[in-house]
Amino acid sequence: LRPMELEKQAYGKTGVRVAKTTRLKSEYLFTEYHVEVLLDGDLDSSYTQADNSKIVPTDTVKNTCYIVAHRSCDFHVPEIYAKEMADHFLREYSHIQVVHITVNKSPWKRLDHIAFEQQGPIRTCVLTANRNGYNTNYELIDGFQDLIVLKTSGSSFTKFLRDEYTILKDAKDRIMSSKINCQYKIKDGPNIFYDSIFNRVSEITKRTFSEDRSVSVQSTLYKTCQAVLAEIEELEWIDFTMPNIHYFDADLTLLGIDKMDDQVYVPQSVLSGKITARFSRERAKL
Repeated sequence: LRPMELEKQAYGKTGVRVAKTTRLKSEYLFTEYHVEVLLDGDLDSSYTQADNSKIVPTDTVKNTCYIVAHRSCDFHVPEIYAKEMADHFLREYSHIQVVHITVNKSPWKRLDHIAFEQQGPIRTCVLTANRNGYNTNYELIDGFQDLIVLKTSGSSFTKFLRDEYTILKDAKDRIMSSKINCQYKIKDGPNIFYDSIFNRVSEITKRTFSEDRSVSVQSTLYKTCQAVLAEIEELEWIDFTMPNIHYFDADLTLLGIDKMDDQVYVPQSVLSGKITARFSRERAKL
């Protein structure tokens, strides 16, 4: 057999669900996460020599998610919880050099002092922690996914490129719908208010979608990034994926119906356009 070298690896536990209640003065705080933890480091021998001595069992990784949740005083902030877990793995296992952690926060919203409902996008946090001597370097990307939005007017799509394969007609007023995913990078610094930044980004996104007289998804995406970076100085860049979820007109002419006061549509569950872009602050020219 020809010799090989291990270029990269990572292993751990995915699909870990962790929830916690915290009793406040007059109400409960409820937080639920979907967690993935992947470990990287001096682990070549576990692949090449069938040596299990350095493998932290993935069951141990799972249990650690619960132990750190139990000990955490700021479990409700996913960025802090992720850092607490990363610090644990780097502190306990000297052969682990990098920890990759993804924490997705379920969108529970309070109904009263004890009741909740799921509402809104899923908040996301992706942390990479690298051992650097006695220190740790953190790379943190925040965001949200599955923000489902729709408006019945205020959107058009015309004057697009046409060639021999184009059959799409101009749409001067159409339904616009999307399931928005977003990622953003917060500038390093003390006293970062993660909850506030998440709330502001999601509110600006919804406001811009609602108010913009959209001529394309690309244009609306740009205006959203522009508004977010203008209003939130703490961000370095922001990235959106905005699928264009189609609502096609229902053709009822074969059923003898030519005109309708209220339009009937055929929502598409799989087929969609996909528009994605990242905008960052323009670097100062020297």
